[in-house]
Amino acid sequence: MPQDNLLYNDWMQYRRAGLTQLLDSKICTSGERKSVFLVTLSGGGSRAAYFAARVLHELDKLEDRPLTPKIDGIFSVSGGSLAAALFALSKEPGTGGSDLPSRPVWTENLTDTVLGAPLVGTMAAQLAQPDNLGGYLFGSLTRTDLLQQAIEKKILANTGAPLTFRALNPARPPVFIMATNATTEGKDAFAPAPFGSVFIFAKPELTRLGVDMSTVRLSTAMAASAAFPGLLSPVTIPRYRLSDRETDKETRRFVHLIDGGNSDNLGLLGVKRVLLEDQHRLLRNCESVVVLSVDAFGYQGSHHDDRFHESSPIGWFFDQKSALASFDALLAANRARLLAEFKSRTFMPPGNQELCAKDGLPDEVCGGGVRENWDEVNRMLKQKLFFVHLSFDSHELLNQTSLTRCAGAYGSPDPQCEKKPVDGFRLHCERRALRERVAVIPTKFGLEEREKNDIATFVSLLNHPANRCFRQLGGIVDGSNRHDSRFYESATASCDETRSGNPSESWPRRGRMLGDVIRNDSTKRLPDIDESCARVLSSDPADGVKFLQDAKRKLLAQPKYLVP
Repeated sequence: MPQDNLLYNDWMQYRRAGLTQLLDSKICTSGERKSVFLVTLSGGGSRAAYFAARVLHELDKLEDRPLTPKIDGIFSVSGGSLAAALFALSKEPGTGGSDLPSRPVWTENLTDTVLGAPLVGTMAAQLAQPDNLGGYLFGSLTRTDLLQQAIEKKILANTGAPLTFRALNPARPPVFIMATNATTEGKDAFAPAPFGSVFIFAKPELTRLGVDMSTVRLSTAMAASAAFPGLLSPVTIPRYRLSDRETDKETRRFVHLIDGGNSDNLGLLGVKRVLLEDQHRLLRNCESVVVLSVDAFGYQGSHHDDRFHESSPIGWFFDQKSALASFDALLAANRARLLAEFKSRTFMPPGNQELCAKDGLPDEVCGGGVRENWDEVNRMLKQKLFFVHLSFDSHELLNQTSLTRCAGAYGSPDPQCEKKPVDGFRLHCERRALRERVAVIPTKFGLEEREKNDIATFVSLLNHPANRCFRQLGGIVDGSNRHDSRFYESATASCDETRSGNPSESWPRRGRMLGDVIRNDSTKRLPDIDESCARVLSSDPADGVKFLQDAKRKLLAQPKYLVP
């Protein structure tokens, strides 16, 4: 990576000029549009990449008004970075792009072909090449280098010189690929970043290192964002910029980057940063701040309650399952913290300067302690932030009303009841089965055809007229709606706010507070939902997908039967 041409004093002026901000300062200050639209794409391997791409496609089908051109910034982590980089590199069908003749065309066929590709097989094929094999066995070539080669070939479909950030389509929104800093920098380092802090592939971060961003390979950023510890080696980036206190000018310095999920698997810390930078400029200038979090969080944990001991295939020298469980626990805790802040629309101040820097918040907030008017920030968040969290737990999947209208008298032999478009109980069971299938897709590089069909169907079932979250999001972004706190009186789970209230007002979930019911006659029990659904579910999941797709067509034709 070539060094940039800024000197130390130039860099200080660069900061003073406000060029360390991530987003364009013109947002919400010029033109008619007074909202900012930010999207985050989570980690989760190819499951996350394909889920993210499908949501982007669906945004352009929202009541025939494409929304992706209105995105102001995409923050991506790990697998989500595969989709983000491909989207930022691509062009829309029928548009130009002679600047890069091989620029891919953004279509559902492209994402079906590319984002489910088995990268592990490509990595093995790359390793079999004599030059790579020798470098891997006797040199410094790592598995992460092989991943970069596989990304270049399979995801970016590039056989020429490696593509850099300069190749991104200027008509696309900026993409901020996120990783985690795994470097222990000396106390005399230039603007040192704490170990474990968020690293964003963006001009401010790379300028701190003295690296010209336009020369950074896309595959390098994508591999760094997905470099799962233990399975892949860190991605190494040179640090050219030295402080006056670093007297040994001949020793090369480096920054080591690992999977972004270690610091933030959702990408929401990047959004928090842009909302706070420049004295929370976006919160002050914008009437609405729309944040869409695409979260591919799936089934977690490897230790099951029906087994005394969980052994690993290589457990005689390394307990792989316990290591993965510890990573999952860390990821789940960080995820819960960030979702709580955005769902409650309340940012928690970092405890000290180091924690502030680890979250990657602006220097103006972290420098000299944690300095910010948090009361003012949170007041504006309550007024302006509209947060939508799409995950495999989202409850807004296409659904049919359970009410049946009858024209005849009650109790009459011929009640003359209406016939609904689809079998409501089977629809409930197939939706439930689909949700369970997508949640257990493992985190890996590559998807089977049935896994892609399940994810595509799941996302499609989220887009329907009764999904208030999607409708409100589209209306705010295109300017036809204004965000108002009264919306939360009827909001559904994916965009509802977390509020404090009296626990007695809501009935506790089974087994949580009151415990399960222990019946006097233990030989009798009610059938559970799995047993009831087994009677109507398709034995072949592909038939269930076809049923769900057909149910959507029928219910869209008769929308009066749709319910949130």
